Amino acid sequence: MAVDFWPYLTRGVGARCSQCIARLDPSQFSHVVPPAGPADAEVVFVGEAPGGQERDEPFQGNAGQELDNHYLPLAKLERSEVYITNVCKCRPPSNRTPNVSEINACAQHFLVRELDRLNPKLVVLMGGTASSIVDGNPVDLESDHGRHYRGTILGRGPYDIMPTYHPALGLHVSNRIDAIEEGFANVGRWLAGTYSEPVDEWAGDEEYIYLEQGVGRLWPRKPVFIDSESEYGELYSWQYTQLPGVGIMVKEHGDSGDHIKEKRRYLQRVLNECQSIVMQNAIVEVAAFRALGIHVDWAKVTDTMQIAYRRAMSQGLKPLARRHCGMSMQSYLEVTNQASKRKVKEWIVEVVDHLPPLVTNRVSEKTGKYLKPSRKENPMVAVLDGILRSMHTNPKYDPWKRWREHREELPTAATPAAIETKKKQWYWREWLLDHVGSDMPQRGLRHVEPTIAKWYACRDADATCRVYYTIGKDLDSLWKVREYDWNAR
Repeated sequence: MAVDFWPYLTRGVGARCSQCIARLDPSQFSHVVPPAGPADAEVVFVGEAPGGQERDEPFQGNAGQELDNHYLPLAKLERSEVYITNVCKCRPPSNRTPNVSEINACAQHFLVRELDRLNPKLVVLMGGTASSIVDGNPVDLESDHGRHYRGTILGRGPYDIMPTYHPALGLHVSNRIDAIEEGFANVGRWLAGTYSEPVDEWAGDEEYIYLEQGVGRLWPRKPVFIDSESEYGELYSWQYTQLPGVGIMVKEHGDSGDHIKEKRRYLQRVLNECQSIVMQNAIVEVAAFRALGIHVDWAKVTDTMQIAYRRAMSQGLKPLARRHCGMSMQSYLEVTNQASKRKVKEWIVEVVDHLPPLVTNRVSEKTGKYLKPSRKENPMVAVLDGILRSMHTNPKYDPWKRWREHREELPTAATPAAIETKKKQWYWREWLLDHVGSDMPQRGLRHVEPTIAKWYACRDADATCRVYYTIGKDLDSLWKVREYDWNAR
């Protein structure tokens, strides 16, 4: 039975949140669209904000038809038995996406009270805006759509949560329809008690090793799964495997020329002897190898990214490995950020000691005698100290972005004083390169503990192997053009 929650939600707090009230012209925001659904609903669906066609309740336009007629039936649900609401109860100006302050203000004003009152069995967050209200680590829809977990929302809960893509996405991006369908089907499976997550069968038993000298064992009839890591335009390492749960890392960074030649000869042997080569994003990998003079026979190459594309799946390796193999993987930034920032801090402390003060000779206007020279702090010291302080106070601060700003051109409206300051900073930056011999260390695996770098690099080759054996089945039918498409124009 449907219930009108609106009087309860607005009692004592008003029908507009603080972001609407604070506007000089609140009429810029669309009219408020209240939630709809039964008082005893077990499932709450949360969208972003009302669309242009919505008046009395959420999801009445094209997205609403998709939800009612296509996606809810996949979850074995009907609109009359679910509660539907939005993070923001009115649409911001120009139909733009709500910003963070609007999301927090409106959701704290209404949504938390809705969830408190309903205490639902499952909260389905439809789209990126709705998924952003989950506390803790951000939801990555590419990896997390249609996956269940327990979590809190805006400090309330915990709730059983399942993020999905927004129903409207399929209207604009047709190759996401399969992913949306999968998410809603998983809602139904979870409610029916048949939902399950893929399990990492090799968790805790992985064998990731360095190949320092000599060669490893090869099975020419088995596919070889190869991945590479490059930094600053140079090959850092390459990894390969022929078995799931295994990874062999061949590191080039820090090696002498003869050792690098030996390792590349072995790489060429691996590529020549194995009858099948599997890569993730093969176009990039093959181009990197060919730039080093390594020949790769395209006729032997299979690309897991292309397989995922043809199957309308997420194409990133980490989302594929997580969704289909249960593998937990870290991103490049997660692995390299902290270690690289520590290197930046050490570099700043070192170079500040090398920067000389600015000394200006002075002459007395009355006597003509030399006075004590004036000494001013080098302008680069303030810049570097500012970067160091920001890194201490803000864990998300990007020192490399700040440092790159010194290479950018000045705006046309810059004052003469600003131009002079920038010129001095440019000069002293070049002085650092000449006298200290190094620029700010860039983010990279070379700053990471070797065991962590090995795990990260080998994990990609291992993930490529597992993803291939999971989604790469029946490839002949995947690439075959169906008979009814033969005469398609």
